[in-house]
Amino acid sequence: MSKNIIFCADGTWTAPGVEQQADDETTASNVYQLFVDLKGIVDQQSLLLANEQEKILTDSSGTVVQVAKYIHGMGDPHNGLVKRLGGTFGAGLIVPIIRGYTFISRHWQPGDRIYLVGFSHGAYTARVLAAMIIDRGLLSREKLRLTSRNKEEAWRFASSVWAQYLAHSPDMSATTLGNVLRDLPGFFCDSVDPTCITRQVSIEAVAVWETVGMMGIPKYFNDKRHSIFRFNNTELHSRVKYGLQAMAIDEQRLDLAPVLWDSRDRILQVMFPGIHHDVGGGYNSADDDRSLSNGAYLWMHDALDDLGIHLASSEVMADPLGPLHCDWYPPTRYLRIMPRQLPPPISSSMMVHHSVIERLSGGATLLQQSAINGEWQAGPYTPHPLQDFLRGQGAIPINWAIAR
Repeated sequence: MSKNIIFCADGTWTAPGVEQQADDETTASNVYQLFVDLKGIVDQQSLLLANEQEKILTDSSGTVVQVAKYIHGMGDPHNGLVKRLGGTFGAGLIVPIIRGYTFISRHWQPGDRIYLVGFSHGAYTARVLAAMIIDRGLLSREKLRLTSRNKEEAWRFASSVWAQYLAHSPDMSATTLGNVLRDLPGFFCDSVDPTCITRQVSIEAVAVWETVGMMGIPKYFNDKRHSIFRFNNTELHSRVKYGLQAMAIDEQRLDLAPVLWDSRDRILQVMFPGIHHDVGGGYNSADDDRSLSNGAYLWMHDALDDLGIHLASSEVMADPLGPLHCDWYPPTRYLRIMPRQLPPPISSSMMVHHSVIERLSGGATLLQQSAINGEWQAGPYTPHPLQDFLRGQGAIPINWAIAR
């Protein structure tokens, strides 16, 4: 019997020189909320680990119908791969991809459905992991005898596959790649027997909140070596059945510019009110701080439920009129601000969520954080990226594609 395999990648981009957020800077994002709402039982051994968990769901006969893994950043700091790479350049980008790849390879059998979920840094992980699986295939769990007992051997194989994926990427600089690989453990340059790779693997869905930056990585990561980690293109491969992305209308940090997919059938990209964390989650649940991000969460929850993931009903509450944050106050010398440039929401490849319409009609008492002094103030909702598309005094164009 086929099953669902779900990999949830969490962790956000932060200030220059920091690849992911410290654990205590935000609360759980929408990625973790989705993992919590997955049906199944949390693996007791994974509860002993920091920054990661696994879940398994069986039917009445005991057959496994869904497995899932959640990882924040690089996951447990005591993990063998994390310790091997240590502070090596790019470790924060490489580790979650390899760990997701080995988790999926260890569980995948023909007919299984793969779902990749992420927010921010995790959205980058999900999209690169999807491209790597499409391009290179998966490790054969039978031929390589992949189990939970030989994870270190699996990481070695996966590291080699990752290096081969980059080496075969269009326009890859062999010199720059060589400079990065030179500082990594030697097993990155090992080879995997081609007969131990399963090719032509398909992915059911890539579901992300806020893929941002220059081809997936914020521009302030300006070391030339970062170029090898960026996306090759913004196409979603035909063997990825569905692409879902929630985007923030009101984010203005240039380093967090959105990375949209090219238009294609079965891609749903939806604009939501708020900034980066207002869409991907991570604010405290007190004082209605999550009321906007809960709206983006519920949309994704329901969409993935429709696509076959076994999810429990969510208990989170959304309010499209909730407080809208501003995370670029106080300003820093690195910070560059400009309203997002988004295409008109007139197709499934770019839609506007109904919560935007509700907020536009919400009057002049909506709470929003000032970019001038950081204080909360009341006022109407005037999202800059939509102003050119609105007719008259906030009238909604009849050709807008509105997501529910």
